[in-house]
Formats: sequence, structure tokens, C-alpha cells
Amino acid sequence: MTYVPFDASEHEAVEWRVLRPGVPSTMRPALVTWLWRSIQDRGYIYPQQLHTWSNALDIHFGLNPEYTNVLNESETRKFLMKLSDQHLLRVVDYRLFESQYGVDDTGLSAVLANGRSKFRVVRRDNSWRLAARVPEGVQAAAESLIASGRPAGELLARAWNHVYELEPNDSAAYAYAVRAVETATFSALDISDAAATLGNSIRAIEKAEARWRLPFLREHSQYPSKELLLGTLKSLYRGHRDRHGSEAYSDVTHEEAEGAVLLAVTLVGWFDRGLVVERDPETFV
Repeated sequence: MTYVPFDASEHEAVEWRVLRPGVPSTMRPALVTWLWRSIQDRGYIYPQQLHTWSNALDIHFGLNPEYTNVLNESETRKFLMKLSDQHLLRVVDYRLFESQYGVDDTGLSAVLANGRSKFRVVRRDNSWRLAARVPEGVQAAAESLIASGRPAGELLARAWNHVYELEPNDSAAYAYAVRAVETATFSALDISDAAATLGNSIRAIEKAEARWRLPFLREHSQYPSKELLLGTLKSLYRGHRDRHGSEAYSDVTHEEAEGAVLLAVTLVGWFDRGLVVERDPETFV
């Protein structure tokens, strides 16, 4: 829960709840302090630590490569404070990765939460990493599907990680979102063709005699749930515009990838939880 000052106006309260990108100037000293505490040994560090980060992240700290003495806190903070927002976040992300640190024992989660950062600490592939923060309800819905252990959930986890990691891979995120929905729909629609795509699922629902519906007993006369299913599936399928090469090829944007992943959360939930079934039209009103 985000802290909001007791005397904040309604407008100020809204601003306090907005997540902030990058590294706000008021959060930077606390973030650098966390980094220092995670690497210091009796109040000093060896230059090799900065050389390691420089080599791994292609970041130039400006440290004399011939310098061999230890660095104290003041000297180390100077190097870290002058980093760009992106580079500082990359160093934090790499520190989590290289150290196998947890969350509660480092205080980093509190630094990010108190700074109203758009990033948070997550567990990924046996290490802690930075990832973009999303609204709690959306996060909970995605995590429940991912934790199911079903194939669609595993693919959805890959899509989620790719779109919300510190350096998103939008093309991979969109592709895994489609694969997650394909897997969930194939199982529900009993499609066993190894070469099937999401197009096969769409055609199965689109058949005139098909009765695939969501569990809404009262449907809109012009927009029944069959049309809702087809519309969302077609939008996801059609929007995957970088799956084939062409002279006019371009990667999907981050907004497209995030939209696809969030749409996949809903679609996988519908199909994987058995909410899309063949229903008798006479039961609808």
C-alpha cells in the first residue's frame, strides 16, 4: 500500500499513487546506499567490483584502471551517484543477479516501494531481479495462472517476464503470449494437430454450429460472448505482426506487447479454468 500524507489534497493523493519511472532524485541516495551496503566489507570495496560491473554491463565508471587501492564509502558513492538512471538500475539488477540476495534481508524492496518506483524485486530463474510493477489485482491474476503448473501458465510466465523485465524483449513477450493462449485453447477445444495455430482455435469457435460461450446466462443481443471470444482472439492473432519477415518488417512496440500479455492473462484464465464450454443457446436470455 502506497503511503499518502495525511494532509494531502485529493489531487496530491492521486499524484502520490502514481508509480515513477527511472530513478527519482529523492530515491537515488537510498538506492546507492543499498548498493554500497550490499558490496562493502568493513567499510571498503576493491576496485575489482566496479571493473566486474563495467565488464558485464558495458558501463564506464571513470575509475583509473591502474588504481589498486581500496575505495571507501565516499569514493564509491561518487562513482555510483553520477550514473544515469538506466545504468544505476542495471547495476542494481546485476547486483541482485550476481549475489543471489533475497528481498526482505536487503531492504531494496522497501527503497523501491517508498520511492514509488515503477520497479520491484521479483524471483526469476533462481535469482532475484528487477521487474516493472503492475496493479496488484492484475499481478495476482497472472501469478495464480502461472502457479497452476499447466503448460499455458508456464508460457504465460515467460511472456510476463519478457515484457516486465528491466530490459523488455517485446517480440518474445508477444510470441509467448500467443503460445500461451494457443496451448490453453487447444486443450479446451480438443485440437490435437501438432501444426495447429491460434487460427485453428478461431475457426473452431467461428463455425456456424459452434456453441462455445462464456458462462454468462444473460447475454447482449448484439455482442454475445461467442463474438467476444472471437474478437479478443482475432485481435491477439492479428496484432502479432512481427511473426513473419517482410520488406516492411518492424518489431512490435512495447505497448503492443504489454497489451498482448495482459489480454493473454484473461484468455488463458477463461480457457484454462474451464469457463469456455459448449452451451445450449436456449439457456441464454
